[in-house]
Amino acid sequence: MDLFVLIVEDEDSVIEMYRRTSNTCLEDTSIKLHVTKNKNDAIAAFNANLTIVAAIIDLQLEKNDGNNSDGNIVISEIITKKLFPIYVVSGNPDRLQEGFKTHPHITLKVKSEDPSSIFDEIKSKYDIFCSQIKAQKESINNHIDNIVWKHLYEKFYSLTKKQTDSILVEKQISRIINHTLAEYFDSKEYNIQDYLPEEYYIAPPIKEDFSTCDIVYINNEKSILYIILNPACDLIIQPKKIVPKAQYLNLCAIIDVKNIANWLHSVGKDTGPTENQINTIVDKIKKNEYDAYHYIPSYKEEIPFESVIDFQNIKTLPMQKKVELVRVASIILPFRKNISARFSAYYARQGQPNLIIT
Repeated sequence: MDLFVLIVEDEDSVIEMYRRTSNTCLEDTSIKLHVTKNKNDAIAAFNANLTIVAAIIDLQLEKNDGNNSDGNIVISEIITKKLFPIYVVSGNPDRLQEGFKTHPHITLKVKSEDPSSIFDEIKSKYDIFCSQIKAQKESINNHIDNIVWKHLYEKFYSLTKKQTDSILVEKQISRIINHTLAEYFDSKEYNIQDYLPEEYYIAPPIKEDFSTCDIVYINNEKSILYIILNPACDLIIQPKKIVPKAQYLNLCAIIDVKNIANWLHSVGKDTGPTENQINTIVDKIKKNEYDAYHYIPSYKEEIPFESVIDFQNIKTLPMQKKVELVRVASIILPFRKNISARFSAYYARQGQPNLIIT
């Protein structure tokens, strides 16, 4: 698989220096350079189907324009969509946009510096990542060996007795391996209590069709997000069927957590909340202390703000209109189960009259 360092630089002499340096520093990797000379080509390359592992960006891309700082535009486009190291190499470092100077993924370099340190750092990150992946592959292979002989062999023998369709048996074996492997990774060896947002979502979604806890927007309304909360069994197209059981998609609104906190505080009051009061309510929402809301973290451009799923704010969409939906992410299974359970529990609540206790 080809990996790329995106070069955004308009000087041929500098580009040639990058080529020479990368040929030496990245010799033993599958990393190549993808060179662009202006902001439009850089953004087009970034949005193309390239696997980019880092970017080296000059700020002034039109040397005849003394005020040009198009590199900032390219950086802004990147950091709203992807997470990888960005090296800003410029003769005018003061032109770097203020908010980028302290960004954790941006490193500022002066153009006169030797670029080998940049490529050495890219190579180091590449080596560390490959080492981690290799270790994970070895772990998975070891688990698969255990699965095959401890869990699978007898089941395989039983399946071949019951099934004559070899393709069906192959799919059933694959499913058993996947489920058993998931059990291994849910064991004490891998049981870490705290998750990061990167683990919470799968973006873009893997499944071909809509499924429970997919996050979507309608048509081009990217700023208004919803989550699908139909039961999973209603969305699956059963054998010999051409449509799922569900006639409508149940969409719950996803709302900025601070907007909900502000509303919760202001109900029945004449004055707005203080910042401390908002933060106290937000902390309670994050712990899911309100039945009507479920907290979900922000993640890159897909979920641009900390949010809540508002179980009260439901929109239904006829299944034949699902073509209007765009999927941006899926929530992983452990959290998906909890969201579905809390949604069901919210509408299954039964109250009782107040008791006078003496």
